[in-house]
Amino acid sequence: MRSCDFWLSGCLCLLHVPVAMTTTGGANDAGTSAGPGMGTAVGAGALKLAASAGMTVGSWDGYTGGRGTLCRATPFDPEEGRVAEYMAVTHLVDVGKCRQFCDTVKPCYGFEFDSASAMSHYGNCEIWIVPILRFKPISGDDLRCYNKTAAYSSPESGSETVTAGFNVSNLNLTNLMANSAALANITTQVKMLVEASIAASSVTANVTIPTPTVLGLDLHFRLVFSSTQHHPATLHNAVRAAALGKHLRAFETALADASPGLTVSITNYLAILSSQFKTAIPAVTWDFTTLTSLADPVRNDGDGGNPDGGTSGTNTSGGLITTVTDLNSTGVINAVTDLNSTG
Repeated sequence: MRSCDFWLSGCLCLLHVPVAMTTTGGANDAGTSAGPGMGTAVGAGALKLAASAGMTVGSWDGYTGGRGTLCRATPFDPEEGRVAEYMAVTHLVDVGKCRQFCDTVKPCYGFEFDSASAMSHYGNCEIWIVPILRFKPISGDDLRCYNKTAAYSSPESGSETVTAGFNVSNLNLTNLMANSAALANITTQVKMLVEASIAASSVTANVTIPTPTVLGLDLHFRLVFSSTQHHPATLHNAVRAAALGKHLRAFETALADASPGLTVSITNYLAILSSQFKTAIPAVTWDFTTLTSLADPVRNDGDGGNPDGGTSGTNTSGGLITTVTDLNSTGVINAVTDLNSTG
């Protein structure tokens, strides 16, 4: 056992028990986007983390955990549901993306993922900012908890920003790129609309928009969000909600509709541009949102397509939707199919 670690100015102190997990042979799909399945029985050294002697977990390249488990930060289970002080939450397309977030942000003691959560839910990826002391077994395979195998001597800290991008079609790129003043004014106005949308989620962020670049027939905007008051996962959640035409409400409540949504606001602004800068009514297509460390570099070679250099549907940083977007998915989504589903 170790002395307790502190997070959030010392207001929460929890004992972290390093875990030694043992597994025997057997297939494990660790390293895949879907993550590992349940492994073999918990070894003797791991019983302090397990909720019951009969529970099974597996290993996954530096993590232990598996399907049908919940993360818990206490030796016993007095609380039910999520505890905001233990985690930061966002919504991601799969358990592999959730793990990427945990690998990138600091501190992250592990994560819990819900594969059945709809995009309209508050989030399905919990980034744990306190030690995970045990797994709580549950029925079903949708929920899974993964605890980092490596022990922290103290909570590591590190800043991480969020990057998002969208493309605008039906612009006269020749005239627009030749007029730096007009391009700067458009960038400023878009920045104001984005800031207002993020603020609607009660999230304070600094928004930086470099000079937009030409990607084929589109104008590509890349936005960088930083915050000293909010966890990167929370910031990511606010950005993906804004691109869905929604905003965050209280912790663990469904997203609320924004009126008008960010995409509509940007489109309406671009629609009143001088005719010399557009060829038709501009259309805004959200491209991706991710942690800046995970974002692909901007392309500006005139080949068009997504900024990762692939065709629509292969962007490794996120998904693409025209009107509303799952900014967490890999691949193109032309319609949100289950915003009202439960899970």
